Amino acid sequence: MEDENYNHKLHITTDEEMQEVLNQYNLKEKPLMLALFLSILVDVLGFTLTLPLLPTIAEDFNAGPFMVGIIISANSLTSLLFGPIWGGLSDKYGRRPILIISQAGTFVAFILLASSRSVYMVIAARLLDGVFGGQLPIIQAIISDITTPYTRPDKMSKVMAGVSLGALAGPLLGGLLGQLNWRYPPIVTAVLSLASILITLKVLKETMPKKRREDLKRAKEQNQHLLRKSIFSKELNLRLFQTFFFNAILVMFNSASPLVITDRYILGNPILEDKGPLTIGLLTAAMILMMVFFAIIVFRPLRRKFGIKYLSLFAMLCIIAAFIWFPFMDVMWKISIFLPFYTIYMSFGRPIINVNTMKAVDATRQGEVSGWSTTTQSIAQTLLPLVATGILEIDGINVGPISLNEYWTLGILAVVIGVILLLLIIRDIRKYPKAFENTPEINKEPFEVTL
Repeated sequence: MEDENYNHKLHITTDEEMQEVLNQYNLKEKPLMLALFLSILVDVLGFTLTLPLLPTIAEDFNAGPFMVGIIISANSLTSLLFGPIWGGLSDKYGRRPILIISQAGTFVAFILLASSRSVYMVIAARLLDGVFGGQLPIIQAIISDITTPYTRPDKMSKVMAGVSLGALAGPLLGGLLGQLNWRYPPIVTAVLSLASILITLKVLKETMPKKRREDLKRAKEQNQHLLRKSIFSKELNLRLFQTFFFNAILVMFNSASPLVITDRYILGNPILEDKGPLTIGLLTAAMILMMVFFAIIVFRPLRRKFGIKYLSLFAMLCIIAAFIWFPFMDVMWKISIFLPFYTIYMSFGRPIINVNTMKAVDATRQGEVSGWSTTTQSIAQTLLPLVATGILEIDGINVGPISLNEYWTLGILAVVIGVILLLLIIRDIRKYPKAFENTPEINKEPFEVTL
């Protein structure tokens, strides 16, 4: 009976069981969700506010494109290294104190960024922000604490609305403030970080109090034989490779795009030359708005009509087409042809790959596979900015008699990655056809903006 009781604590699968746990530890869902929404909104704003500023920061400190890549990768590198540590500490000491420490670190990092006097201080600020950038994993853990595997996607989607709002508002706000001074957006982010700390202190209650941690520890000890089996399988490995290559294209483009926009469309343009941050912010916001449209308005009706198998193939073909077109975008209006293909890829591909990754394991190991998926994304976010900006730094490549400028090189590399991803999807469809059957989970997959 004791084994059954602890197994029940370890694997909660029904709303009734979860409500019993919430009552036992005196937890209320609504205030928690509000605090999480605001916390993740500030976290995303902090990143997206700085995106339009990268060319201006580079110009201010006389830094080349590759140094911009280092600035971008610095944050992802330390997030990759320290994210699991914060997750482990939150399991040991509780979610609330670790979340507050993470928010405080973000506050200090943006104060440092705003006061930077060299490119190395900028890199140090981004490294520091990455060290304390464990908010998303902790927020996901808090949601897991108060939901079942079946209600989790719905609750996560509500919190992830903060991601969409932050990703849309960030470039606009960053572009507007950056027109005045690139240091203003980090100051605004620091103020918002301080506000999120105060809200967390006032509203967020500990979802993993000491008694619950002790109960779960005993439950795991009682069920150790159930936890030893490796999570990895051929199916999961295939999905993690898809996650890496999917994000590789996104990260490569998003890292290079502020520099490409500046070099191709702003420099030498008498109308736009003094409006760099605003132009980048508006173009980024337009892209995100289009992505929200495809994800929320278009995706579900098409999924019902054609199924996720055909939508996943269509998304991969779209990204290949987008980057075949990429080298030819020598004037700004041609971006309008590129963006629909690119945003369809982002809007359709992500929920399908995410849901299928979760399908590769049973309901009791969703958190574990989510962690590995996040780690895989972080690897792409660390490596690909260096690749993309390195190509811009050397102005392309020469292969024998063939000389490719930076735009052709980026385009061809993205097409190659897109073809690899398409082949992985085709293999997945043939080997695991059940994963591509329409399921309710695909409708509840949280829409997430990655920049």
